[in-house]
This record gives sequence, C-alpha cells and structure tokens, in this order.
Amino acid sequence: MEALKKMVSDRLATKQFCTIFKQDIDRVWPPEAAEREKQKKAILAFARANGWSVKFSDPGLRVVFRKLDGTGH
Repeated sequence: MEALKKMVSDRLATKQFCTIFKQDIDRVWPPEAAEREKQKKAILAFARANGWSVKFSDPGLRVVFRKLDGTGH
C-alpha cells in the first residue's frame, strides 16, 4: 500500500490527477466477485486518508485519484 501511496503522491505533485488501473489496484485490494463493494470502500478510505478524491471508471477497470481542494472536493 505504501508503494501505491507513493506512486499516487508523486503523480499528484505535478499533475491534477493520477489514474491507476485494475491490475495495480488488485495487487493492493484483491477482488472477490462478491467483495467488489468492500474493495471500493477500502479504496475510498485510502483516498480520504491521504486527502484525495477518487472516481471509479469503466466498472472497476480504473481508479482516478485527485487532490482535494480546501472544500473537501
């Protein structure tokens, strides 16, 4: 998880967003067909804990992190 945090942090230091694809997300939060919602909740908690927003695209194929502004968006 620390490697993912560093990768996202480094990217957000110079860019507005960081896209992480399914194969990388699945390394940190292994998917279980019946557990997809748990995986999404864990990713959301990870983003919030690091001051980022998160958007799920292409039904779980990629996750886009962005820095939160001062209003929480």
